[in-house]
Amino acid sequence: MKPRVYIETHGCQMNVADSERAATGLRASGYDLCESVDDADVVLLNTCSVREKAERKVYTRIGELRTARPNSKDLLVGVMGCVAQLEGDAVFEHASSVNMVIGTRATDRIPVLIERARDGERRVLDLAERGEHDSWDVSPVERHSPHVAFIPIIEGCNKFCSFCIVPYSRGRERSRPASEIVAEAKRLQALGYKEIHLIGQNVNSYRPRVEDGLEGFAGATPFCRLLRAVAATGLPRIKFTTSFPRDFHPDIVSSRLSSGHHCRNRREPESLRLGPLAGAVRQRSYTQTDAPRS
Repeated sequence: MKPRVYIETHGCQMNVADSERAATGLRASGYDLCESVDDADVVLLNTCSVREKAERKVYTRIGELRTARPNSKDLLVGVMGCVAQLEGDAVFEHASSVNMVIGTRATDRIPVLIERARDGERRVLDLAERGEHDSWDVSPVERHSPHVAFIPIIEGCNKFCSFCIVPYSRGRERSRPASEIVAEAKRLQALGYKEIHLIGQNVNSYRPRVEDGLEGFAGATPFCRLLRAVAATGLPRIKFTTSFPRDFHPDIVSSRLSSGHHCRNRREPESLRLGPLAGAVRQRSYTQTDAPRS
């Protein structure tokens, strides 16, 4: 019998979307998903490392799991997400009770990784890239809301701004084909969803390799064309996050104003309002080793 799996998610919308995909893949592979850590044979912590405090919480949470279930010697614990991708093998050193370290691009391989751990492999590590044919499908059963859905359109970032871990935790930019995104939006509309969020670390940099799905939609950038293509599905509410200031084109505003479906509010990085300071953030002359230590 397959073990029961509990997924605990910390961090951003992309982590939520990754957990939804992980749950979809696990259920398709015959695993049961449970709502309580007390009922689980496998606990997966989908982690965030944007802030040091969030990273520390991961190790605190691992300790809590083992303390709460001291007699569950067969309990498997896996660390997913950005902490896993950035720390790699070091996670095992910080928390010897962890059985699996699962990188941000290993979501589709989780069922196989769990089987390796169940077969006795002590330290299961996967920080490899996504497969060319990895699925982005999410079952409606695994969605975090029956009304609002997240649709990843791009993963990673090429900017390498100072202090930002995204290029290291999520890799270089990789855009989904527009045809997949529009088809997913249509499926969600048919299921009764009223609001979608187009998500990515830098949605303005959306640049798919192929034109499929964008034909017939004008725009100054591929992202502007995608906004118009998604709006054409008729979904009542469309949002997107996060935008990088340098790539924010005026036509993004035009595409929103010309459609009655795009929400007028938008989320933007604080650097969009910093003016000259935004450029200085990427031009610092010191390194991490120069930083004062307390």
